[in-house]
Amino acid sequence: MKKSFASILSTLRSNLALTAMIALFVGGGILLPKVYDDNNTSNDRLSNLTLGQGITIAEAKAAYDVAEIVEFKDVGGGVPVPAVGAYWGIYSDPGETYNYTVDGRQKQITDREALVNRSFDIDRQFYTWGKDVPSAYDKWTVQQGRIPHVSIKGPAKSAGGWKSVADGKHDDYIRKVARGMRDLDAPAFFTFHHEPDNDLPDYGSAADYRAAWKRVDQIFNSESASNVSMSTVSIPWTYKNNPKLATDLYPGDDIIDWISTDPYNFYTRDG
Repeated sequence: MKKSFASILSTLRSNLALTAMIALFVGGGILLPKVYDDNNTSNDRLSNLTLGQGITIAEAKAAYDVAEIVEFKDVGGGVPVPAVGAYWGIYSDPGETYNYTVDGRQKQITDREALVNRSFDIDRQFYTWGKDVPSAYDKWTVQQGRIPHVSIKGPAKSAGGWKSVADGKHDDYIRKVARGMRDLDAPAFFTFHHEPDNDLPDYGSAADYRAAWKRVDQIFNSESASNVSMSTVSIPWTYKNNPKLATDLYPGDDIIDWISTDPYNFYTRDG
């Protein structure tokens, strides 16, 4: 059955151990669909099942002392939902070892896959406003069988911030992105301005953010980008300590397919 955002917010606030566990695997954030089974199922009953392509729940339980997992059901949008568990993905910064060319980025993720002896399900990438999205790298990662999750930071305050997006001043750019994402012809995640809770009020108000998301979604729909799942991304501190802000920033069930959060494994586990 479909759950309200308020219900999911309560789940996030009370299950941060689960959130932190998956964040270690995903790297770029946990992805929670808006529709899932009412009854969380214990690890003991599902100890032989796998997360993604090969991380067993028993291993996750032993490593992270996670009491429960969530059984997911189809929520529509472009990205299919795992029958149980989570996709295993990564944001892999080329850093000093590699470089930010397409070849360098390709090598760094394939080297990491070789290190863990499996492929990643999701490839998380971040872009600033005005960049070509999807990039040549994103197109390549789709060809390797990964699901791209791309974020584009909104225009800076000097360029009008979130309100300028809502007012239609960047429609041409958004339309170009929407067509590019559609033409990937594969499931993909798209996020407009991840972690907006960290960028208030520099980019605008919560109302501006919601309105900008609505404009983006309208353009994606007009371009028939049905392979793209819309995902909003906030930090777990907001879900736990400022649920009013989390609610104020939420674009709406009619726009968002997946709710995401960014717990980092170098910070306190419980956010």
